Amino acid sequence: MAKKVGVLPWRRVASGVEVLLITTRDTRRWVVPKGSIERDLSAQESAEREAFEEAGVLGVMAPLPIGSFRHARGPAELGADDVALYAMQVRAECAVWPEHGQRDIEWLPIDQAAERVDSPELAALIRRFAKQEAA
Repeated sequence: MAKKVGVLPWRRVASGVEVLLITTRDTRRWVVPKGSIERDLSAQESAEREAFEEAGVLGVMAPLPIGSFRHARGPAELGADDVALYAMQVRAECAVWPEHGQRDIEWLPIDQAAERVDSPELAALIRRFAKQEAA
């Protein structure tokens, strides 16, 4: 089991809070940007880098993770990663980024985003985050 970091990009819109999901490059499943903790970066900085590299977004990072979830790497024999999830309030969306064209990205209302991800733990974190933001 590897330790990874992920980021939940979010923004306020007239109808409430939306989060940004991306697809994996291989299976096209809907997930949040995530990756390994870089040697020269903190966990928070690594999550911020993943948001830019995988989704082309920049913003204000939460100082601490909002929770963690297990992410299956594929078939059961490949195991799963433990992912610490940070929230990022998106301030800018880039026209071009390192993985542009390799993934689909989509802004979704909380309920739709929670339904689209296949991890029950991640879905619960998305819903819990939305309740905290709405308070």
